[in-house]
Amino acid sequence: MPTNFFSNKNYLITGSSGGIGAGIAKALAQEGANVGIHYCNRYDGALKTQELVETFGVKSAIYRANFESIEEIKALVNTFMDDFGRIDGLISNAGLVFKASIEDADEDHWMRVMQINLHAPYILSREFLPHLKTTQGVILHISSIHAQHQTEYLSAYASSKAGLHSLMKSQALEWAEYGIRINAIAPGVIPVERTQAYFSQEQNRELWLPHVPLNRLGKVEDIAQMALFLCSDKASWITGQSFTIDGGLVARSNYPKRDKPKN
Repeated sequence: MPTNFFSNKNYLITGSSGGIGAGIAKALAQEGANVGIHYCNRYDGALKTQELVETFGVKSAIYRANFESIEEIKALVNTFMDDFGRIDGLISNAGLVFKASIEDADEDHWMRVMQINLHAPYILSREFLPHLKTTQGVILHISSIHAQHQTEYLSAYASSKAGLHSLMKSQALEWAEYGIRINAIAPGVIPVERTQAYFSQEQNRELWLPHVPLNRLGKVEDIAQMALFLCSDKASWITGQSFTIDGGLVARSNYPKRDKPKN
């Protein structure tokens, strides 16, 4: 990918204090892009991301915002624009995973997941819209395979991500006239900081691997490379689409693994 496409362009990556967000920030910086790093609670992680991206000689800034607050979301937009002057891409990655049965989850938890995972991307996108019009920029929502295929005890999370897919498609249709492209990535099983202890145990890895046809868990780099592509000019005719990156996990649709037929 030519580095001059991203050189001196400005991107905000929400939830980039670790995991997939930090991986995307690194990938963009390697290509010469300036990055805004957002966090809510993990300042140390945001600082690590900043130290990493600045090794590539790009401009960066750290922003704290609690996405349960519309006022803080709008302040983030204003501060980013004051610092960078323009925005070429919004990577909407911040999210909250909450596990509970439908009967046990209280309404506050449901509303909090919806606020952070769905309402915040809606507000962020709308607030950045006037600025994205001037650059014909991109919006990339980081979703989940749970938006397409369900499992127990993730009703709020799965519903919020399914809503994010629908929001993405609506934005792509309405904002195409401005030259703004909007897509989504639905990652599969990607071990990150919050799941490191779980996946460090062999029995937990072995629980998942039989369901992944490519026989490995994902890496943040797998998502970051797709993000780079979707933000680049090579994807200039792609909008309103969701890309599942999961090693083939959901392709099997929970059918049992079968032996290869004999000729």
